Amino acid sequence: MRIICDSKLATLTFVPVEAEEKRVIASIATKLKPGDKMVYGGRKDFGDNREFCDIRLHAGGRKATKTEDNGKGRFTYPIHIGGTELVLHGSTEEDKHEVNRLRDICFFRTGGLVFLGKTKVKGDKAIIITGEFCKLCNKQMVRFVDCEWGICDACAAKCKHNYVFGPVHSKEGRLGEYCDKCGRGKPRIKGKKAKARS
Repeated sequence: MRIICDSKLATLTFVPVEAEEKRVIASIATKLKPGDKMVYGGRKDFGDNREFCDIRLHAGGRKATKTEDNGKGRFTYPIHIGGTELVLHGSTEEDKHEVNRLRDICFFRTGGLVFLGKTKVKGDKAIIITGEFCKLCNKQMVRFVDCEWGICDACAAKCKHNYVFGPVHSKEGRLGEYCDKCGRGKPRIKGKKAKARS
């Protein structure tokens, strides 16, 4: 799948590359109406290579739960009945990074992606999605920090920040100061190093 990001409009366009992707995208485009959510159904890693993943998205159908006993205990997990499943796999390294970012958006905040509409790219049917809508102004968002906190940059700029110290989502899993209202990090003062806390 090719993924075209429009950061100004806060949209992503999924352009199918393989025949199966074309079939699935065409099915989703006829099933969903603008505002419907494609529900996140988990990630799929590539064995020892955990740098990139595929993610499962479900369009239409309904959610249910399934319980299994594996001999050590009973486990209940969500399943999707009916609808269309899209296994989102990036075609290029850039697309694969985008899939990883979408996984984080879905997992840490939204639970899925919002369908905005269909389009055509070089004759192929494609779909347009966004990550979330700002809870204050309803603006579309696709950046991780915006979606995680449900607040766009414009609304975060108006926030009366209350900075707290704690874990900040990042690859390094670091600690830092961030606003507990909008999630934005405390600006660094030039020339000053961050103080270590014990």
